[in-house]
Amino acid sequence: GDVAAVSSLYPHGRRGRRRGGDDSSDDSSGDDDGDGGSDDGSDSGSEALPKKTKIDPLEAILARREAAGGAGGAPSGDPHERTVYVEGIPYSAGEADLRRFFEEGGCGAITSLRLPRYQDTGRIRGYAHVEFATLKGAGKAIAMAGEELMGRYLDIAKSNKRGTDGRGTAAPRPRGCKTLFVKNLPYEVDEATVRRAFAAMGEVATVRLARWGHTQQLKGFGYVEYAEAMAADKAMQRAASIRVDGRPVQLDWET
Repeated sequence: GDVAAVSSLYPHGRRGRRRGGDDSSDDSSGDDDGDGGSDDGSDSGSEALPKKTKIDPLEAILARREAAGGAGGAPSGDPHERTVYVEGIPYSAGEADLRRFFEEGGCGAITSLRLPRYQDTGRIRGYAHVEFATLKGAGKAIAMAGEELMGRYLDIAKSNKRGTDGRGTAAPRPRGCKTLFVKNLPYEVDEATVRRAFAAMGEVATVRLARWGHTQQLKGFGYVEYAEAMAADKAMQRAASIRVDGRPVQLDWET
């Protein structure tokens, strides 16, 4: 009877308690949501930290290079003496890869990097001229000859002013020289193909293609010896038009 009386006085009591339970449930849910929000916030915070601290290796390289230049690291001496010629570069490589290669080798700041590309395809030609800020840096780069970049072994040497790449005038032929030093050869070429490319200028006596001893893979350069010196002169004069398997080459006299 007492229960009935109370119920009559508070007809919405149970419903109120039910809502209270719902509210409590909502509060609990809200707490859960709050906890979840806290967890999410914690997770997002933990995820955000690596993003802020992650540094791109190339950006770090360029930053150090700029810092070196701004801290008394200005280039000194003859630029040619600080420039190296690099060949055997993988076709899939880019300027950033080459910069990173020398940076990791401790060669210091690079003031100029020329990586020629084919005009029709945009693909690199497989060689480059790299100018360093110091002679010491260039020397360290030359010492890295034979090291691997993206699966290929690089040939690195002091840049040569002589010769022609089809845009300049060839140096005078050394007395008695009948042999040409040929650079920028395709890596898949054979001696017969090279011989045919140079036969139009005269009889080719021998063709020698440089290979890596441990892999027998071509280095991208070789030597073409003519039977007559006059034929070698003619080839040097026509350097700009010579193609080996469709690829332009660079010529110099063998010394």
